[in-house]
Amino acid sequence: MTMNCHEAAVEYATMGFSVIPVSRDKKPLIKWAEFQKRIATHDELSAWRQRWPEANVAIVTGAISGIAVVDADGKQGERWIADNAPKTSVYSKTRKGVHAFYRIPNGTLVPNRARLAPEVDVRGEGGYVVVPPSIHKSGHRYEWIFIGDGWKELTEWEPTARANGNGNLNVNLSGAQSQVSFDKPVSQGQRNQTLSSFIGIWVNEGVPLNGAIERARAWSDSYCKPPLGLNEIERTVQSVYATCARKNSLPRYTINDIYIPAPVESDPVPESILRPGGILQEIMDYVRDSSSVSFEYFSLGAAICAVGTLVGQKVITETGLRTNMYIIALADSGTGKNAPLNAIPSLFIQSGSEDYLGLNEFSSDSAIVSRLARHPCQLFLLDEIGDFLREFKNPYNRHMGSVIKELKTLFSGTERPHKKGYAKEEDDRIIAWHHLSFYATGVPGRFWDQLTHNDVTDGFIARCLVLESDHEPVKKRRIHNREIPPSLVEKLSALYRITPPPMKGEDIFRPAPFVISKTTGAETMFNAWAERWDELHIIYRKEPDGRAAIYNRAAEHASKLALIHAVSQHGDALINGGMVDVENVRWAMEFIEHAVNNMVRQIENNVSANEMDSWLLKLKKAIGELSAKHSRPVTHRELAKQVRGLIDKPFDSLINWLVRNGEIGIEKHKPARGRETVRYFLVKDDENV
Repeated sequence: MTMNCHEAAVEYATMGFSVIPVSRDKKPLIKWAEFQKRIATHDELSAWRQRWPEANVAIVTGAISGIAVVDADGKQGERWIADNAPKTSVYSKTRKGVHAFYRIPNGTLVPNRARLAPEVDVRGEGGYVVVPPSIHKSGHRYEWIFIGDGWKELTEWEPTARANGNGNLNVNLSGAQSQVSFDKPVSQGQRNQTLSSFIGIWVNEGVPLNGAIERARAWSDSYCKPPLGLNEIERTVQSVYATCARKNSLPRYTINDIYIPAPVESDPVPESILRPGGILQEIMDYVRDSSSVSFEYFSLGAAICAVGTLVGQKVITETGLRTNMYIIALADSGTGKNAPLNAIPSLFIQSGSEDYLGLNEFSSDSAIVSRLARHPCQLFLLDEIGDFLREFKNPYNRHMGSVIKELKTLFSGTERPHKKGYAKEEDDRIIAWHHLSFYATGVPGRFWDQLTHNDVTDGFIARCLVLESDHEPVKKRRIHNREIPPSLVEKLSALYRITPPPMKGEDIFRPAPFVISKTTGAETMFNAWAERWDELHIIYRKEPDGRAAIYNRAAEHASKLALIHAVSQHGDALINGGMVDVENVRWAMEFIEHAVNNMVRQIENNVSANEMDSWLLKLKKAIGELSAKHSRPVTHRELAKQVRGLIDKPFDSLINWLVRNGEIGIEKHKPARGRETVRYFLVKDDENV
């Protein structure tokens, strides 16, 4: 049984480590300076538990605990550790990377060090690291990775070791990647390329933009023949710094005291998710072959909806869950999210299941019910879900107001008849059984901008799986193969032909789905995993942002996905004694881990509490984006142009509110020509450290 954070803290303290309580966003809950000099007592640990029962635990690094940690905050950092840091016997898996632990020899002081290399920091004196079994605010649980005897074989920190893989962890390696020399003359045709290489090195060193400009001027004057002009130097430096910010190789940088945040990016999709095998894989392959541009993650989302629809109300889990899925694919134009909208209808038509194809829009709740009355099993394929949400919020578009309510009821009420009431009772419509899934596409900004915390909390978004990617548009394929493999057509037709018996004791026909249970191993694995999401739901149940609702649905989604994955592997043979096995469950759990963690991160950064908070968030995001683009504070005119839809008075009121609350700063600027203006910038605070 996994110990809780308090039990772990007691154990770490017994081992001689100084521990402190931290929040789920990694902030200390106490003034912890004294615990850099002494270890907390058991009474103090108990008092912290009483006050913060849900706190995470962190170990203070440096001499007090006798350990130093190399922190890799991403894949690039993990590669650096593998290539440069000596192997050790204790690691911990963080949300985005890994911590490597080293023993500090007596008398050695290891200082904190930011950006030892891209995505690599050192935690020593005056630092701390969050450790297992803590839970990150995204839902990720920190996990230990022990090699050999773990703490007993901890590798010693070697500050004097040579570089190139032997653990030179205290030396400045920021210039190691460069193959150019700072002190050699550069010809006219090589000036800009060489300068860009130097700027990349300065970025890794953490040099502020103005400092990089001064370095570039001095280098140009000394070694360029002829020297670069000042305007060209500034443009080159600003361009490289802005590019680094966009690529997240520079998580945050400053122009004097101006904070420029990096964009919130989606985690890369694990390769194992994208290789589901079976019918799902064959559908994904057809979407790819028949389309100019496709993307595997989105093709998989549509394939899940398609297979789930074909076996809708024909198979269920042991707890009565059906295979209805609401999936939303978000990405920029030209990235492949719409490819399934054309491919899936072709598959349904060729396999004889065209009566399962639903509408291409949510025009009204009545239209949805009418379609289900025509055939109770439906797959809706929708484009631009953000436009639907905008219309849903339009107070003058009343007939859209009940669509969300209808979708929520249909999602959760698959085990009972659905009744649609009208003003006249004789007009009421009863659907004996139903199964509705949808695959919808949209643009991230247009989608998230329509949502507030209330929209997330009310449960509709929690019923959806939002698959988001920020990958770049890809080159179009000129040769398509729209011919559907006969074997795939037959497999889909076989799913369509599955006919469950009627439910006993019913006056009208309702199917009695085949119950597909999990194997003992799969059930044990799934239940242990599901407990984590139940815990997160309890922890965040009082938070206003709605993440608790998403955590509450995670296990339900995973159970459905595991059943769909089993159908994909075994086809219609599953109803003849087949079961959901460990492989099905493991794939579904990994899918949900990725999707839910990304959803929560996007909600944290893009969804506001209310309409006013929404505009405040838009203003701050616009200032950050424009600051990164121009590498300077933002003018009133630039900001107003970026954030349209506010008239002058509310716009100025919101700006003043942000200034009064210290979230943005203002400066007066006198250009070389023209009148003096006011410019705005984001102010650094504890969240930005």
